[in-house]
Amino acid sequence: MIPSTVEIRRLADGDFEAFKQMKTGIENDYVTRIFQRSVNTEPTYGAFVNDQLVSLAAYTLFAGRYAVLGRLRTDLRFRGRGIATQLLTELCSELDERHPGVAWIGLATELRNHPVQHIANHLGMERLSTYYSCVLEHDGLRNLDRVVKGVPDEWE
Repeated sequence: MIPSTVEIRRLADGDFEAFKQMKTGIENDYVTRIFQRSVNTEPTYGAFVNDQLVSLAAYTLFAGRYAVLGRLRTDLRFRGRGIATQLLTELCSELDERHPGVAWIGLATELRNHPVQHIANHLGMERLSTYYSCVLEHDGLRNLDRVVKGVPDEWE
């Protein structure tokens, strides 16, 4: 059930402290590192309940015709109330109003993120493709570079 006092608005630099107060359960959240850049370069929105930031999402436009929703996270204490669905619905409406040339809206999430996949289904989105990625430490990145370039270990 959506709280009646949900306010959705575009985020700004000053909302970083509110973002840091969210309890998302995400360790080492990359959005913490890119928050300032995100709110200054891409439409990043937040859902507030009683002036508390409880959900956040953004979209990225490609070639002015394709939009990808992402960076969705919701405070653990507010999940299951429809707030993230309301936020993404608002972002889709924003895209329709401000970017009438957008031909496609998608959502990027991890395969194991079933709650976001449920929201995507609720919004009428279907899975079109699956991408795989990984997080590498410095040595892992160096080793991956050797594999990609085909550099034998003995050449280093």
